[in-house]
Amino acid sequence: RAAREDAIAARLEALRGETDLAQRLLAVWDEKFGVANRLVTFLPELRPDIELALGALGGPQLAGIADRLSRDLRRYGSGFPDLFLVGPGGDLLLAEVKGPGDQLRPEQEGWLEYLDAQGLQAIVLQVRWNG
Repeated sequence: RAAREDAIAARLEALRGETDLAQRLLAVWDEKFGVANRLVTFLPELRPDIELALGALGGPQLAGIADRLSRDLRRYGSGFPDLFLVGPGGDLLLAEVKGPGDQLRPEQEGWLEYLDAQGLQAIVLQVRWNG
């Protein structure tokens, strides 16, 4: 990142101000479809889900996530919440799912705190067997 700091900062600023985030990023998805990428899984059946998620996510929030990942992908590349949920009204909720005996790892706690600071609702969902 250090070698490309100016270009990354400019791209993040453009992302923060993007007025039609879904259209812009879906065009990039279509353009780059199939190119090997550690952060993107190109499966045609995922496109509607990505479109839904982008409709619920604003440029400033996505720029914040991209900024954190670009600072240290090895450190921040894990721990992101398991579920990206969009309600009928377009409300967004990120959820980390934990079962009995599971505990948050430090990187998960870090992401939950960071997402909260970015104005994104992120919760821990405790699940248990009810049988």
